[in-house]
Amino acid sequence: MNPIFQHPSYLLKRQAIALTGKFRFYDPMGNLVMFSEQKMFRLREDIRVFSDEAKSQEVLSIQARQILDFSAAYDVVDTAYGQKVGALRRLLLGSWLPQNYDITVDGSRVADLKQNFNLFRYELNLDFSMDAAQRLDRRLGIAAGILLAAVEGKQSS
Repeated sequence: MNPIFQHPSYLLKRQAIALTGKFRFYDPMGNLVMFSEQKMFRLREDIRVFSDEAKSQEVLSIQARQILDFSAAYDVVDTAYGQKVGALRRLLLGSWLPQNYDITVDGSRVADLKQNFNLFRYELNLDFSMDAAQRLDRRLGIAAGILLAAVEGKQSS
């Protein structure tokens, strides 16, 4: 697995005002480790994640299974290996208040996704540090963070 998926936490930042949703992931040291640019006005979501802003290496793909499905199911694919990692289902609605989401596996909390309050950009902390056994595939957790940021962006615009 690509080493960029091995960090215990990430900070996702999305520009507040942009024609496309640009997502940047930073490691705990503040280094940019992933970049994604969501194309707007698409009938079927197809989000690509790259290892840098130059888009030199695609590392993840998040694709909606259907067109215009409000509780959409998404497939997450590790594009470096062409391997399906898993699936996510969008069931969340946004709010003006910062949100906090827990991810559990078999009743145990394995990740905490916590939105920071910031007037100028969307920020989401992805904390996997409580998942010492790595029961949650980090790629799925990262994809969940991108989908949260994308949904919040669409609802706030």
